[in-house]
Amino acid sequence: MFLPEVREVRKIPAGSFDFLIVIETLRKEKVKEVALMPDQMMTVEELAEYLKMKTVTIYKHAQSGRIPAFKVGSKWRFKKDTIDKWIEKQEENTK
Repeated sequence: MFLPEVREVRKIPAGSFDFLIVIETLRKEKVKEVALMPDQMMTVEELAEYLKMKTVTIYKHAQSGRIPAFKVGSKWRFKKDTIDKWIEKQEENTK
């Protein structure tokens, strides 16, 4: 889920990337929303929401190579920072 604005940013110390610990900490602190950091991965559904597109269009673009993507097993994944750079390039090409 993407936040329209960032209300609070918490930095997790290096070496603290045990996701079960992070999830448990977020649960204890009753954090309901988590913003994606630039190096985070997105699913087809998350990218569709981010780009305001239909998921079927994201699948078609990923399969044809029109959008930067890779597969983890049989699932498509997208790096947010790569997508943001791709968007900037698309904007430059339309000028």
